Amino acid sequence: MKRKRMQRLISVLLTGILLSMAMLTGCAGENKENPGEDRQEEAALQQTAENNETEEPETISVLVMDNDNFRDLELFVKDFEAEHNIKVNLEILQESAQVPKMQLVLSSEGSDYDVIAASNKTIGQIVSGDWCQPLDEYLNDPAWTGEDYDYMDHIEGARTALSSQDGKVYGLPYFSETNILYYNKAMFEEAGITEPPKTFAEVEEYAKLLHKPEKDQYGIVYRASREGNANSYSWLFFFLAQGGTWHMQGYPDYEVAASPEAITAANNWVNMLKNYSTPGISTYGFEECSTAFKQGKAAMFLDASVYSVMYEDPEQCSVAGDVGYVALDEGNDSKTVCVTWGWVMPKNAQHKEAAWEFMKWSTSKEFYQKEIEAGNRNAFTRSSTLNSPAFKDNFNGEWATAFEDALSRAYSEYTPSIAEGTQIRETIGIALSKALSDQMEVEPAMQEAEAEIERILE
Repeated sequence: MKRKRMQRLISVLLTGILLSMAMLTGCAGENKENPGEDRQEEAALQQTAENNETEEPETISVLVMDNDNFRDLELFVKDFEAEHNIKVNLEILQESAQVPKMQLVLSSEGSDYDVIAASNKTIGQIVSGDWCQPLDEYLNDPAWTGEDYDYMDHIEGARTALSSQDGKVYGLPYFSETNILYYNKAMFEEAGITEPPKTFAEVEEYAKLLHKPEKDQYGIVYRASREGNANSYSWLFFFLAQGGTWHMQGYPDYEVAASPEAITAANNWVNMLKNYSTPGISTYGFEECSTAFKQGKAAMFLDASVYSVMYEDPEQCSVAGDVGYVALDEGNDSKTVCVTWGWVMPKNAQHKEAAWEFMKWSTSKEFYQKEIEAGNRNAFTRSSTLNSPAFKDNFNGEWATAFEDALSRAYSEYTPSIAEGTQIRETIGIALSKALSDQMEVEPAMQEAEAEIERILE
């Protein structure tokens, strides 16, 4: 790293010397016998300076999760390579493969990647394993990060999501999502419903009115499969709305599965699926739920906020133009899920300087502006971006209002930020699955989960 800095310093000095020589030559007067010779000499000097300044491009390897937000990078990465003389190798994997690969590489102290996409679902494991470089020294050093980057412009929930409990920064936020309700306006109108629901009780009331299985129309869908902790993710929508968190008064941290809030959330989660959802819902993850909604088979879909671009596209969604958006709010301590993905730098990264340049560039105000204009993604993490006229002009206004409302109440620790966090989510997912399949009643299933969580945390 120091060697590269020295090379750049020498390059700048050489450029200055050569340009000074060119100016002195000009002051001596133009060669009247052959004026082209002076111009050729000046051009040669300039070319020499540029050649000295040019270095062989450094190559960084970046491990990315495959979704539209990260795919958008492919449209712009050539700009970064040209501006910074850094070659970027993007390896894009489905989340089900990307996360295990990240865990394997980092836990084995590998140096395969210089930048890795990670989320607050795994940041606790990353911090406890001492796998990644804290970024505070880069953020706080003007030599690395200028004032124009403005880290504090990232929304608080996104910053917190990729930081440790002691306040150290481990990731730069790239995108954030929260949970909202998507609903089919045409179905609402047909059922005589004139306003979107505002609470989970109203959602259940509307689901009952809209549930018409004889017409292959179902009241609501949300993720219910145990695979990838999908069911405990959607259960969190209900739990946080009840005012629940992983840190509740009267309970040890994370041992909250048997709390009234958790049990009420589980009861509501199970009842709506049993009574007003599609057959086979217990196997549904995001793709199956989204397909049911896009095809006009589900009147409502409770999920992450990032999919409005897809649902507004007639080529991807048969109900485009009839989709409404709303953030549910139970009042008081009602919260939403905040999922944030961003960039972490492995401790053994081989090209940390180049990695940092890429991390800054892809989370900068300027880059976000380019992405707004492209219109391919909407899950930005900067306040200045979310409040810009361009953002409001380029995306559905109803969706933007719902997103900002939900984001203002977002809870960043949606997975416990400890090494056992994923296990805790899995344990609750098992309880939900047992209750949904009638293997157990809700309350004893959640009490069983609580006993297992206590064992995990011993």
